[in-house]
Amino acid sequence: MFESRPPGTFPLCADPFFEPHAVRQLRVLVEVVSHELRGFRPLGVILAGSLARGEGALAAGEDRRTRWLSDIECLVAFADTAGQWGGSLGQTLDKTAAALKSAAKVHAVGLEIQLIPILASRLARMRPAIFTRELAEHGKLVWGSPGAVPRPAPEAADACRLRADAFRLLNNRIMEQVAARTRREEGSAAPRESGYALSKFWTELATSLSVFLDCYRASYRERQRAIHATLAAPHGTLSGEIAGDVLQRLDAAMQVRRGECDAIEWPREAGFEQAAGLAERIWHWESGQLLAAPIERGAGDWRAIPARLRRIATLSQCARDWLRWFLRPDVSRRMGLRAVSRAWRAGSPGNAIYAAGCLLDFFWNDIGSRSACGKEIVRRLGPLFGFSARHGIPDRRQLAGRAVNAWHSHLRSAPL
Repeated sequence: MFESRPPGTFPLCADPFFEPHAVRQLRVLVEVVSHELRGFRPLGVILAGSLARGEGALAAGEDRRTRWLSDIECLVAFADTAGQWGGSLGQTLDKTAAALKSAAKVHAVGLEIQLIPILASRLARMRPAIFTRELAEHGKLVWGSPGAVPRPAPEAADACRLRADAFRLLNNRIMEQVAARTRREEGSAAPRESGYALSKFWTELATSLSVFLDCYRASYRERQRAIHATLAAPHGTLSGEIAGDVLQRLDAAMQVRRGECDAIEWPREAGFEQAAGLAERIWHWESGQLLAAPIERGAGDWRAIPARLRRIATLSQCARDWLRWFLRPDVSRRMGLRAVSRAWRAGSPGNAIYAAGCLLDFFWNDIGSRSACGKEIVRRLGPLFGFSARHGIPDRRQLAGRAVNAWHSHLRSAPL
């Protein structure tokens, strides 16, 4: 069972300067959630993510308001009978998170709050995964009854299963990069936001890579040390050039997370290109490890991306993905027959969305300049996201926007 750890009894931030602000915000969250959800009888609120590990990232804004770079991510545990409330529980959680975010705008910006419902039985039986291990080691019961909220006890997962989870993490972070690049192109992202998006990408790419290098640790600080030790060893599995690039970018990103370097100083224009270039090489290396295929047979060939995703996914994974897609009319109704056909060829809707994210990020300039390669990618992706010949040729921003929306709806909010 989780031990009771009220806000203020454990560190939240990498930079101690922001600790009082973070503690106050978390106390407000606990008070509001416990009050607004009392009719649903929650068992407890568990803080997860970087704040639970004491690695939360905040910064001082130009307007004297605190800028949140990390999210507040909480699991709200309920007894198994909570299923009787159906969608009303999820709607109440969403409204509560929105109200907390709106109230915080007076003295903070950029705050994102996730309140994720989970049944106690499901919490106790969470599948072996990166998130499960980090929750088991660092999750904090900030409100509730310790005797009623079970701590997940992840079984020892085989290397193949953990690597598949790490590869999914990399694909999710690539989608976030597409979203960040789109916001920057639209001019809706502050420089510090873009810089932090890059630093987050590098730390999470290192997380994914650490699983494949058999040196995964449950916190950023421990992972940084373990990856340094592993990649510095002679005769490593990664080339010296890739290993050196990973270590250099990881060290810079960790300086941002610790508050030693302002995210606004990150080289944003060159930074996104560097991130995409290295992400492509790591993506092909990791997929090659999963398929026992050499990297040379995939790197640089955009057609290899959906093919590799299709080969990596198991039949049961594809079946679950299709079922979730058909059960979500807000997602499935947006796709016509041609889109379904494209998703079928990719193996599943999730594969098709991840493939789109990789193609957009890795071939960003080709798509923007409408090179021969870029035109072919647009031709393949257009029908997937509802673009037809009569609507004209979609530009990069339109494709990226719909791909990110599909990811948010179908993959990012997938159940734990």
